[in-house]
Amino acid sequence: MSGTKAITFSVIDGSLPGGISLNAKKGLLKGKATESGTFTVRTSNSVGSAEQEFTLAMKASSKNGRP
Repeated sequence: MSGTKAITFSVIDGSLPGGISLNAKKGLLKGKATESGTFTVRTSNSVGSAEQEFTLAMKASSKNGRP
């Protein structure tokens, strides 16, 4: 991706884990995940597009809340 045109971000495959949202203008993930998930994000503008797969994995915590 190159150019000066505004870039947008979107999930094109899979879905974001529960509790997570994607800012379509900035590409930032926000929230507190409630589950693991695999998803593909596409960035695009008038010049072209690119895709990347991501996996967000949850780690079990101990009983006292510390890893």
